[in-house]
Amino acid sequence: MIIGHYTDLLQFKHEAYEYEDEVRVIVPRQQDGWEENPEGIRLPIGSLSKLIRSVVVAPDASPWFFDLIKDVTRKYGVSSPVRRSKLTYLPK
Repeated sequence: MIIGHYTDLLQFKHEAYEYEDEVRVIVPRQQDGWEENPEGIRLPIGSLSKLIRSVVVAPDASPWFFDLIKDVTRKYGVSSPVRRSKLTYLPK
């Protein structure tokens, strides 16, 4: 994979996560200056919580990273739940 722009990484997903059936969205600047976003992504987004069902953290992420993600979602007013990937847990 050749990475040119930082968003290139978001276009690919490992097969192990195929079941998640997710939609990936890059949210551009939303406050002052949102009109300067690249054409095609200039629509303002109202509530991120209405757009995000949940935030899934990688199975091998450290506890401090999980806590950081919870803090960041809270900081930006996202009330959607933060959870670890199902791949974190052993099958029963």
